Amino acid sequence: MPHAVSGAVVKVYRRFFLGGQKWTAYIVGPKSKHLVHEGEHKGGTCSYYDGKIYISSDQSAEQREDYFLHEVLHALIWLCGRGKFFAEDKLEEDFVVAMTPHLHRFLKDLGFEFPKVPS
Repeated sequence: MPHAVSGAVVKVYRRFFLGGQKWTAYIVGPKSKHLVHEGEHKGGTCSYYDGKIYISSDQSAEQREDYFLHEVLHALIWLCGRGKFFAEDKLEEDFVVAMTPHLHRFLKDLGFEFPKVPS
């Protein structure tokens, strides 16, 4: 079922808990303001303080799963105290980019199934 988030109609992709905080991942249109980070449109973004992840609707299922895991990794790093591990944004991004495909493959090998996007 579509939901309104800051004026944009989006679909809930997944609800989950990280670090005791309730998070919601949304599928949003590719031109959504929620996908803008540092002035650039991205395939996915993470809003740490309100527990939201936004993923562009113009991704294939495999890409959507990658973006979801990518943003979850950012959220986990933030919850663990980002500053303890990464002094620069680029170092964190490089780490997350390197880890995402390996984590994705690992989860699939274990039989994990990602949620389907609601119609």
